Amino acid sequence: GSGGGEVLPLAAMAALAKLEKGAPQRFEITLARRDAWRVVNRTQRVYLTRLADGDKAESFAAFSAVCPHAGCEVEQSGKEYVCPCHEAKFDTAGAVTGGPAPRGLDSLALSVAERDGQPWLHVAWQDFVIGIEERTPRTT
Repeated sequence: GSGGGEVLPLAAMAALAKLEKGAPQRFEITLARRDAWRVVNRTQRVYLTRLADGDKAESFAAFSAVCPHAGCEVEQSGKEYVCPCHEAKFDTAGAVTGGPAPRGLDSLALSVAERDGQPWLHVAWQDFVIGIEERTPRTT
């Protein structure tokens, strides 16, 4: 399927019930990649923002913490995101508000599915090509 990505559990919906609207929260997911005979794990940060009440996937927005400029990791600063490397700035909707980033933060698809008998929010992780205006998923 196109636009896919590796779907990983992000957070329990019960925990997200307390997430206040418009306040981004940082979450970590672990990606396991098979490299020849060994499995390589890496941790990726995802920012999650509640857009609306309720526990549907559409009530949330998720962004990759990878800055689309040079691949550094953006940090949350109040109501915006700031990249410590070259001072790119983004608003809570992920749009560029300053600095050298060629596009906004890369959003990630969300879905709700059961895990251990509880509804969990899942995120479809994707790596994107950095440094270009067009949002292009990396294939390798």
